[in-house]
Amino acid sequence: MLLAATPDDPFCATSIGIRETLKAATAPAHRALDECLGQFDLTTIAHYRRFLQASAAALLPLEQALERAGVAGMVDDWAERRRSEAIRADVAALHGSIAPVALSMPALDRPSVLGALYVLEGSRLGASYL
Repeated sequence: MLLAATPDDPFCATSIGIRETLKAATAPAHRALDECLGQFDLTTIAHYRRFLQASAAALLPLEQALERAGVAGMVDDWAERRRSEAIRADVAALHGSIAPVALSMPALDRPSVLGALYVLEGSRLGASYL
């Protein structure tokens, strides 16, 4: 997909698509996250537990915001896609706890819900490599 360029729109480009533009725009954040998560040695229980706890801190508020926005009415298989129960069970199985997160998520509109789902699915695919 080619987009028409406008000088004040950082997501428009003449020669690359929106996917590539978004990837370039979020590359520094992805590198920082990879650096942070790369410190975990996932072959040890203690580090794996801490990795899951950190993941839960991001995932749980996001899934709650998606549910408040009515994601189940937008995605037929939301019940199979949501991971909150699984990550809670995994943390509990490793004798960990999940600290309450004081993260205020804004109300999500339909485009934001779809964007968040895209990111979650991407993280699911990335996690398959871990």
